[in-house]
Amino acid sequence: MKVILKRSKLMFCGRGFWISLLAVIFLSMSNTILTAWNNRNLDVYQTVKAPFAFILYGGSGGLIKSILQYTYIFLLLLPFCFSFVRDNKLKISSCLVARMGIRKYHYGNLFCCFLGSFLIFFIPFTAQILVNQVVFETKDVHSYLYNYLADISGDMWSENIYNRSLPFKWLYINHIQLYNLFYAFLFSLMAGIMSGFIYSISYYVKQYGIILVLPLFVLEQLQNKMTELSEEFFGKQISFLTSDYLMVNNARGLCVWYILGLTLMLVGISLFIVEYQCRKDQV
Repeated sequence: MKVILKRSKLMFCGRGFWISLLAVIFLSMSNTILTAWNNRNLDVYQTVKAPFAFILYGGSGGLIKSILQYTYIFLLLLPFCFSFVRDNKLKISSCLVARMGIRKYHYGNLFCCFLGSFLIFFIPFTAQILVNQVVFETKDVHSYLYNYLADISGDMWSENIYNRSLPFKWLYINHIQLYNLFYAFLFSLMAGIMSGFIYSISYYVKQYGIILVLPLFVLEQLQNKMTELSEEFFGKQISFLTSDYLMVNNARGLCVWYILGLTLMLVGISLFIVEYQCRKDQV
């Protein structure tokens, strides 16, 4: 526990964590401001409702959400993913291992990667949900949603799409802000898991830590190709893009078993590599 606290303190004092956190705060608040500005001349009954101004929902045309989709890979790397590469470059990794212990050092770094990347998204997203409740109209949200029940249930979507209904639609219809908070948690959780995965890959990077972006970039391109070929191979349109599973009301064709399998695979690979590195250092 002491090791985790020390490594967490190092992360919180570092520039990477604060750059990412402030960047996500800027994007979240920009989404709220831009949406409010675009609705400034509309009647109160026509303005966007508070739940739909959430950054993961898209807000005003989804501009800020699109920026987030293109930058989140870089943002989740900054808090602590480069810690092992940095320690090696400064030639202090062996000293830290001797002082803290092999397993405590490596698993402490892994946990801090997860924690940092989780917090840089969850704190701003939660704050934006609260700000939206104050800034935007909150009445008649349920009446608005009931006009789109056919879309939410999937009746308006093509039969070629796998699982046409909106995930967790009961929560979406009845408690949409809790639904947004749930997706804020899911997005942050996946960011933390991806961060841990990238940290484990960093054991094989001696310098030029920026190339740690490549594994997630390659994974995204592979997911794009799998999505394009899904109907040909599976007979249904299935989305394999991780981002589609983490955005509110973003897509259909979502397979829960796929995203669970991907998550477990990333966690398993991360733990396997870290454990292998621990045993390698013991030799």
